[in-house]
Amino acid sequence: MILIFLGVIALVVVTSFIINSQFLEKYYIVNKQKTLVNAYSEINSAIGTKDVDTDEFQLKIEKVCAASNISIYAIDTSGNVYLSSSTDEGMAPLFQLATRVLSEGKDREKAKDYLITAASGRHRPSAGLLFAVFGAADFLLIAPAQMAEAPETAAKLEEASRNEKEKDLDTANRIWLSLAEEGVAEAQYNLGYSLDTGEGLEKTPALALFWYACAASQGHIKAMFRLGHLFDADSVLKELVNAAVSAAWYQKAAELGHPRAAAFLGFDFENGEGVEKSLEEALKWYRIAAEHGDSVGMYSLAVQYQRGEGVTRDLSEAARLYRAAAEMGHIKSQYCLGSMLLSGMGVEKDPKEGLKWIRRAAENGDAEAEAALGAELESGDNIDKNIFEAAKWYIAAAEQGEATATRNLGVLCLTGNGVEQDCVKGTELLRLSGEAGAGAFRVGLCYAAGESVERNWSDRPAQPRLTPLWAISILRS
Repeated sequence: MILIFLGVIALVVVTSFIINSQFLEKYYIVNKQKTLVNAYSEINSAIGTKDVDTDEFQLKIEKVCAASNISIYAIDTSGNVYLSSSTDEGMAPLFQLATRVLSEGKDREKAKDYLITAASGRHRPSAGLLFAVFGAADFLLIAPAQMAEAPETAAKLEEASRNEKEKDLDTANRIWLSLAEEGVAEAQYNLGYSLDTGEGLEKTPALALFWYACAASQGHIKAMFRLGHLFDADSVLKELVNAAVSAAWYQKAAELGHPRAAAFLGFDFENGEGVEKSLEEALKWYRIAAEHGDSVGMYSLAVQYQRGEGVTRDLSEAARLYRAAAEMGHIKSQYCLGSMLLSGMGVEKDPKEGLKWIRRAAENGDAEAEAALGAELESGDNIDKNIFEAAKWYIAAAEQGEATATRNLGVLCLTGNGVEQDCVKGTELLRLSGEAGAGAFRVGLCYAAGESVERNWSDRPAQPRLTPLWAISILRS
């Protein structure tokens, strides 16, 4: 009896799986395809009768989309949006870009004067997005298809995560690709991240954009943030869309509780990038980010307290926030905290601890910290004087364009203090640091004395191409 009961259960499970995988998913996609075709007919007629711009027609399309859980964007050949069923201003530019990237090599299912298509190739999203190209590409309809996750999805995601931790990125990305093509948002995000960062896959911002868009269209918060960051950081994408798109995605993610998105949104409001400039809004988002433990938010809020911009100046609060962020590994906060401890600004003066934080920031590559550490080693005020190590840190900072270090290194080159004397290099470094006048005066002394150059009382120093800084010889390591 028990065996019969178990057999019936097994039969039901297998039958449900077959029906779901073989019939329901296809029915789901076909339904969306039919919706696109119907929407095409409606929009085509409306364009002919000039009704496409009316509120009544907009409402009609919104109802059609709501019934099938899709969003439609009608985009002309110039990339302009005819019509949108969504008030989401950030989605249309995304799909415009994705369409350009995936415009070649499509799997096409022809029917009369329209094409229902999905992107082809290794990264084909069989259920992630549906593209409908009508006529001679007069306009394009795009429908994000949200797929329900199968019961085994969680196990596959866990397996991919385990592979990632074990540094088996090839296996992890293969699993994510398989799940992404089935419409799993988390896998779409992870695949997008790999393509965005180059972890296990060739770095490809355009494809990262596509998969982030798939995940974001299903409400994936991290994907929303990464979309904002991609539009913010990638030089090609920044030329294609304005800063408002990046800010819009930061805001979506921030409003859904993503702390780093809140910090970046605050930066946009502080600087008027993609949004109307507002220090009040900037402080609001910085504070939200800081309260949720984000080190960038803490640092940004600390800067405002240190400057007294938008808030009452409070150096002790600035130092507290810098310390909290520094302890989380925020490099610029490490330098700022060290500087405050070194000077006693807002905190009890403690040069030893201050230099500890400045050195930590310098070792993490912060140019200001490298310059400050070099200056301390040169002066010997709070640490054992070591001009040779000072020169090393000046070189590291100057290679990043830090002006103070570049100037100080130029002086060392002119005087031969800690490095091999070279008046030509020294003058060029002073010129680069914005102190050409001082450099010309100092190199004039070299000409007069005949040091490192042929004696000449009247020639002005030339501006030679700067020898790479690593070619400057430190006299003793």
